Amino acid sequence: MKTVVLLIALLSSSYQLWSQASNNVLHVYTLPAHTESLSFELPSNQVEIIKTKSARISIETTIHLPAGSAPLLDYLIKAKRYDLKATIDREAHSFTLSPVKLQKTLIIKGELCQEDIRYKIYVPESIARVSNSFSALTASTQ
Repeated sequence: MKTVVLLIALLSSSYQLWSQASNNVLHVYTLPAHTESLSFELPSNQVEIIKTKSARISIETTIHLPAGSAPLLDYLIKAKRYDLKATIDREAHSFTLSPVKLQKTLIIKGELCQEDIRYKIYVPESIARVSNSFSALTASTQ
């Protein structure tokens, strides 16, 4: 009986060490007419650009917290931590997306949490130029 209690205590304490959470967030943006260029100011090199026949931009953001829980990640998503702000420059015919609250550090259980964020961005074929403030991106055709 003592070994069963010890095993349960060990498993419950190790669960705290292995706790992690993942989730996906989808954003859809309608482009203004005559938009020629699209730029991203995303803090990750984990960006995949896919050309589509759609007239909208769809962004699938995958978030992985190595420390934390699913309820915590759901709270962060509902608090709009992973939302993107759209900026339109009608004169330059450009559309820019940048993170809203991601610049704030995330501390879980007294330690800095390194969020793993990956973006899959579906861009209309009509967009001539796609760039990221961190690096130039190439588009793959699906």
